[in-house]
Amino acid sequence: MKLWNVWALLLLLGLGSVAGCLQDVGDRCEVTSDCKDGLQCCSGSNTCQKSCTTGQPDAAVRLDSTAPVDAANPADTAVTPDAEVTPDAEVTPDAEVTQDASP
Repeated sequence: MKLWNVWALLLLLGLGSVAGCLQDVGDRCEVTSDCKDGLQCCSGSNTCQKSCTTGQPDAAVRLDSTAPVDAANPADTAVTPDAEVTPDAEVTPDAEVTQDASP
């Protein structure tokens, strides 16, 4: 009988943890079903909100004119060979092709 009580307790705890998995306002989400009723998952912030703003995404590229250009330094662009290049082996022609003697 004690084993039955342990299984019943584990089942109740498991069901309770599934019901408490929904996210509240400001909590992280991936899809709207992750959020509690009345909330939606906003893709810009990946958080549950009452409403999401739908504006233009900020995808502008800002150039920093104070950043140094790496290729302007000659030491960065200098290329030196690793080693002297030599052939691997002497090249010889293939053996002569002859016709098969079988009938």
